[in-house]
Formats: sequence, structure tokens, C-alpha cells
Amino acid sequence: MRSTTVLSRSIRLLTAGALCVLAATASNAKLAIRREVPSSPPSNAALRDLASDAMTEMVARLAGLDRPKGLSAADTVRVVLVRSRLTSSSWIHDLNKRWSDFGELPISVSTELNWLETFTYDDLSKAKADVVWLASPAGAKLELSASEIADLEKFQRRGGTVLGTGLVFGGAGSYDNRAAGVLFGIDTAKRVFMPVSGIVPKFRVLASAPASLADGLPQGDEFAIGAKPWVEVERGRLWDDDQIDGADIVGVGDYSGELVQTLTDRIGAGRGIYFSAPHEIRESQGADPNEANDGQLLYNAITFGFTAVGRVSGDVRVDGEPFADKRVYLGEGEIGCDLYELTDGTGVFEFAEVPVGTHTLEIPNIVNNVPDEGAPQSAGVMVADGGIEVNGVAAEGVPVYAVRIDVVPFDFLGPVITDVNGEWSIDIPNEGRWVIWAPGIGVRVL
Repeated sequence: MRSTTVLSRSIRLLTAGALCVLAATASNAKLAIRREVPSSPPSNAALRDLASDAMTEMVARLAGLDRPKGLSAADTVRVVLVRSRLTSSSWIHDLNKRWSDFGELPISVSTELNWLETFTYDDLSKAKADVVWLASPAGAKLELSASEIADLEKFQRRGGTVLGTGLVFGGAGSYDNRAAGVLFGIDTAKRVFMPVSGIVPKFRVLASAPASLADGLPQGDEFAIGAKPWVEVERGRLWDDDQIDGADIVGVGDYSGELVQTLTDRIGAGRGIYFSAPHEIRESQGADPNEANDGQLLYNAITFGFTAVGRVSGDVRVDGEPFADKRVYLGEGEIGCDLYELTDGTGVFEFAEVPVGTHTLEIPNIVNNVPDEGAPQSAGVMVADGGIEVNGVAAEGVPVYAVRIDVVPFDFLGPVITDVNGEWSIDIPNEGRWVIWAPGIGVRVL
């Protein structure tokens, strides 16, 4: 499947409005020095280091033939708060009781990890978190450590959503969470963020946004929200497109005719959703009917990756011949295979209903084609190549590895990076059993 379409990331802004950002690009690099957010692409060395533990698990799973039987729908989306500001009247508590006012998929919000002095990826796993919520950590004078941000990145890469609301980044004084901008596709390096008050309680989910983010709301039209004490902006100026580094702005609000609130989404390396307004706060103790729109916005953001779907497709060849009638697997996060499809006679595959988020493609049983009698033998290598598309658009910048699974310790080659046409090619030694492994495929809604 050869597409010449170059993947483009568009930032759409209105001249007025509260901003909601849904981040949507890959950022797998390790965290740089504290207070700096890396802006350069990850190096091959960094990608190989990142791959090591995931590959170990993958090879063990393949060796044991331990494949999941299929992707099952989430029964309940479990939300876990960390480093958050809690108030007596808040959607943080009320969503547990009122989620059915906003949709059919149950959600459960827990504050059990919010009291820890520090949290780890293992804590998030034990809490069975689907979504990690950072509710105004800077407003609560709480700072995320470099290791906690790294663990949140790991959580995202393995299929989780990180939701940030209100005063998240800071940077003035000792409460500095600007390194967390990488979770949301926002360029926070060398910037200081602060609260601004007096906003107009209006909001709009852009017509270009995924429809599921506007479920139950008038998409494209302005609607009222509950009163907000403040929103987060960069010191000295309001939100602008040069502050966005990999996100899409999908919702906006109003402050004296200027852009101030943001809703962003980031999907390529894991889902990250950021509201610059603290939509969890209920200032009127429930007396304001418009506060229900805040609950709907939060519900839509929490369930977004568990209800919306997209499409992943592509093709595979070995030594120029179609990889025909073979299984190809797709899993959420870095490891695991939740879905499988068969390639057709031309080596083309398609996963038609893939949840929004970050996924990994696995193509097992890559072995050399046996040449016809009398044909020249392979010169020691076989060439595997193909293409990857997401929603019909070339998936540029995806790392692709070849992993040999019939030796201990396992061996791997790569990564090669998909080009502007989503294409990749790897020369593989002409012996053994190999798996093509491509993590970090970001899926948006159709």
C-alpha cells in the first residue's frame, strides 16, 4: 500500500476562545536536564534502549505462544489522580456518581495515589489505571519529579491516557512542572506559566476536533461552562501556536476577545489531553446548571481513547514477494498483541476499528522465500519491506525493528524509520525466525 501523502500535523486556532489541546505526536526521547523539554527527535541509541525491555517481554510471550484472544471493550475506565489539588466541591468526586449523565461507558475516579509522596509506574499498574489525572498540581504547590514524568511517559506508551487540567506547568518559584509539557505536546521549555483570572465562562469544541470530544455538546458552537477562578497561560502573553509542539488544539474559550483556554490532544507516543482551565472545579456548589458542561467535557476526555476508533493498514513483502495470507498483529502500547488480521494475496493488511492511542505492529514468521529450482541463492540476507498508514495517511517517523526469536539471548536490528510515504525496509540475515516490530503508531479517529 504505497501512499505519497505526507503526514501533516495542523494546528487550528481561532482568534478568540478558551483553548483545549489534544496532543498528537511522538516524543520518545528521554527527559533532558530538569526544566528543559527535549525538542529533537530521539536518537537511534535512545530508541534501542527504549526497546530492550519491551522486546524481552515480547520474545518471552512469542516463545510461550501466549497471545491474547482479542481486544475486549473496557468495562470501566479507571481514573487515578496523582499530584492533584482536591476541593470539597469537585467533579473529581461527582463523576463517580454522575458519569451516567454523560455517557454509557462507566468511569471510576480514585484519589488513592494522590497522598503518596512519590509515585511510580508500578503504583499506576497496581492501581489498574487507564487514565492518570493531574488536576492543578502547580496550584497545589506540588512538583513532579523527573522519574515520575518518565513513568507517566511509559504509562502513555503502554496505552494509558494522561489528563492535565488547570495549573499544571508553573515554573515560577519552586513549583516547576514544565518538563511535563512533553506529556501533552506543549513546548514549555524556557517558559513560565501562571494563572490569569476573570475569564468569560464560554467554550467551543472546534468543528475539526474528533466528534467524541464533543459528545453531548454543540460541536463548533459556543456554549456556557461553569465559572472558573483562573486559567493557565504563559507569563506575559496568551496562548499561541508556537507554544504547541506536537499537539492539536481542538477546543477554545474566551478571555477579553483573546485566546486563553486550551484543550490539546497528543496521541503519537501515547494519549495526553490538557485543559488550561480547571474544569473539575465547581465554584457554585452545583447551583450553576452550566457546570454540567464541564462534567461532559471531562467525561469525553476520560473516555476518548476507549470509545473512538481509527484504521491502521499497510503492506509487507519479503525478497520482493508479497507476504501473502499471513497473520499480522496489532497491540495497544509497546507490547502485547490484541488484534490480528490476515494479509491478502498481495501482502496488504488492514485493521478497521483500532482504538485511539499508541499501538505496536508485529509481523511474525519472517523467513526467507525458498527460490525456484535453478534460481540463484540468496547472498546471505533477505529484505523485508512494506508501508504503514493510519486512516489512509502515511505514518512517517515510526521506528521499525527486526527481532530474531529463535536464539537466546534474542537479537534485533534497527531501528529504521518510516519515510514520508510511511515506507520501511530492513536487510535481515538469511537464517532464523524474525519478527518485524514497529512501536509508536499513533492512531486518531477517522
